[in-house]
Amino acid sequence: MAETGTPLPPPASDEEMRKLLKPNPTVDQLTDVIKLNYTEPGSSTKVVIVKQLDSYDDVNYLVTLDDVKYLVKVHNGVESREYITSRRQNLHKSCIELSTAIIHHLHSHSIPVNVPYENYDIALANLPVLSAAHSPQRLAVRLLHWVPGVPLSSLSNASVEVVAEAGALLGRVCVAL
Repeated sequence: MAETGTPLPPPASDEEMRKLLKPNPTVDQLTDVIKLNYTEPGSSTKVVIVKQLDSYDDVNYLVTLDDVKYLVKVHNGVESREYITSRRQNLHKSCIELSTAIIHHLHSHSIPVNVPYENYDIALANLPVLSAAHSPQRLAVRLLHWVPGVPLSSLSNASVEVVAEAGALLGRVCVAL
């Protein structure tokens, strides 16, 4: 109970926290994070945030660095905290680290995936989240190579050939894993 005698609200579930801690950076904040962490100091690399992409509880952006397309993923606060704790304790058991290992494994089997940008680690940045009460948060940010294509969810009428191609790719993923 709170000192006023009112019961405290129950702690938010993991899923509720993911929604509260969904990243909400401005274009300028994101550009600064990319320049600071993914370009050479003092370089004149041109960083352009092209557009925000669909996502669930992270935020993803199509960006260009000197006109080369990349995907920037800003992880939600729950996954970012887990990653920071895992790294601090040298456990390497966070879902971010697992997804990185899976990406590299799939890439080694010639599956088209968004591979992390060479020679750069996951960046950590203090960025705002949807919940003003929880802002800013230390969030994990990744720069990944762009894989061209069209999300199946954006097709209103996928042809049999497209569905078969997607099924074949899923089969390759299953075999690789």
